[in-house]
This record gives sequence, C-alpha cells and structure tokens, in this order.
Amino acid sequence: MKLNQMNLFSWIWVHTDSITKWIQVLALVVAGYWTYTRFIRVDEPSLEPVAHVMIRDKTPSFTPHDDLCRFNIGIIIHNEGHTSFDIGRVQIQGWQSPMPQQVDGTPAYYDVKKMREGKQILNVDSIPDSFLNRRYPPGSQYDQNFVWDFKRIDPIWMFEVTVYDNENKPLGSLRQWGDGSCGK
Repeated sequence: MKLNQMNLFSWIWVHTDSITKWIQVLALVVAGYWTYTRFIRVDEPSLEPVAHVMIRDKTPSFTPHDDLCRFNIGIIIHNEGHTSFDIGRVQIQGWQSPMPQQVDGTPAYYDVKKMREGKQILNVDSIPDSFLNRRYPPGSQYDQNFVWDFKRIDPIWMFEVTVYDNENKPLGSLRQWGDGSCGK
C-alpha cells in the first residue's frame, strides 16, 4: 500500500504543472463567460444613442398685423447616452383641430390621433442649415428657436418633432399640444 501511495504522489508531483495549466485555462473560460453575460450583454443597450428631445416656448402669440398667430418653438436636443451621435435631419410637423365636444355631459377626450387627422399647418421635413444638425457628444445639449406665422388657427394645436441620424434612423421624438386660439 505504501508503494501505491508513493506512485500516486510521484505521478501528481510530475504532472502538477500541466494540471495547473489546465485548471487555469478552465478558470479563464469560466471568467470570460461570466464577464460576457454580466457586463457586455447587460451594458449593450446603454451604448445605444439616447437623444432626449424637448420643446420650450411653444406658446402662441397674436401679432396685430395681418391677423396672424406667431408660434415661437424652441427645440432642445440632449444626448443622455454614453456614446456620441450625429443628427442629420430634424422634422417638425404641426396640426390644428377643433375642440372636442362633450357628449351628454361626459368629459371630452383630447385624442392625439384625431389631432393628427386635423388640418396639417406645418410639415418641415428637413432644415439643412439647422444648428441642431451636428455631432452630439455624451452629455451635450443644443437648442434652436423656430418662428412661424400662421393665419389664426383652431383652438387646439399640436407640434411633433422627430430627430434622425445620418442614416435616417429616428433617434427621438416629442409631441406637444396646447389649447389656445391666439386671440380669436
């Protein structure tokens, strides 16, 4: 029995270096798989571009000349992601629609889909020299004001802004609506 034990210890002593190397290779494979499933696959969505679109100063104002309604719309684009992106196109659309009517005293619902079915008062597909068409590093924010004069419009209006990258993929959008007849 001592002889068999001695042969086992001798064998282990001779082969320890190769056994250690195989254990290290196995540990590296396990660590690589664990890293891939815990970090790379989990963080992958956070590497997508995140364009946050905001509208400010969207209130209409009455202009005394020509019975016009002036809209001053400030558009802000903020990169809230971890990667840079380029804005290649900014699309701005606007609609007007009449006020929804109450039926039998029940509250009237302002349906955005029905607003889009109203009269389109603005459809600017691209503004080539817009200050917003640029590269946005992480954390950066740029804004630009756009001013339009319309003939007096119905009480409900809605604007939609959509920003696209250079490959025409939408990166973000925002709809805002308001009720104001601009002094009508």
